[in-house]
Amino acid sequence: MNPEPPPPRDRRTARKELGQHFLTHERDVHRIIETLGPGPGDTVLEIGPGPGALTRHLVSRCDRLLLLEKDTRFVLDLRERFRDHSRVEVIAGDATDPALARWITPGIRVVGNLPYNVGTAIVLNLLRFRDRLARVVVMLQQEVAERIVATPGHRARGALSLRVQARTGVSLRFRVPPDHFVPPPAIWSAVVDMNPSAADPVAAEAAGHPSFDALAQALFAQPRKTVVNSLMAGTRLPRDRVLKALAAVPIDPGIRPSLVTQEAFVALWRELGPEWSHDGDRNPAGS
Repeated sequence: MNPEPPPPRDRRTARKELGQHFLTHERDVHRIIETLGPGPGDTVLEIGPGPGALTRHLVSRCDRLLLLEKDTRFVLDLRERFRDHSRVEVIAGDATDPALARWITPGIRVVGNLPYNVGTAIVLNLLRFRDRLARVVVMLQQEVAERIVATPGHRARGALSLRVQARTGVSLRFRVPPDHFVPPPAIWSAVVDMNPSAADPVAAEAAGHPSFDALAQALFAQPRKTVVNSLMAGTRLPRDRVLKALAAVPIDPGIRPSLVTQEAFVALWRELGPEWSHDGDRNPAGS
């Protein structure tokens, strides 16, 4: 099916406080949609459709299209534009809000050119519902995208890498230069493809516990220090307790946090997580 015709040239200016940069490059649009892979019977949630660069192609590619938009200007525009499309629903809302849960139905596909200032928060909010997600394909600032997909030893690896990769398979599909947007941002962007069904089930189960994310943050409390020193700073646990946990995995206490693998981190969490709370104090239930 042919896409919807493009809307009249948009006269709305991007709002800096919302981190808006509108994608204008048609080839990028097609690559994003092909990565998402919507088809008959699918429900798609588009986050931040704005002027509708992705939207006009998506409307003919899925059974139901939900458009979640925070900017009231575009909410009104989209409702007018798709008023005769019974399969399209325009939602005024914020993708960082826990209320997002009501729109995440089993098997849904999620896509969006995410605002730079809240992209990480949106990804983490979406992954709270990982069991319902078929696919997530989002545009982020390149630095964040690289942190999400970073493998052990990569300079960008950090707590975000561990938190996301425990919940979903991830890959960086392609990078997008500033001049493919209006207004052009100061930095490059990148498209990340997330497939929750490809996540390691052991890591995904561990990530369901609040102490998992807290320990990931603690591991990278001092990322340029050794693992033992960074963990001591992040957890406020005594050195002998941290060394005991590292030896049990085992993890070399002298390496940097970025070298810790996902498998090793899950094992470390099993050693420390049940007895350690987010504020670094011992959990009485686990003592």
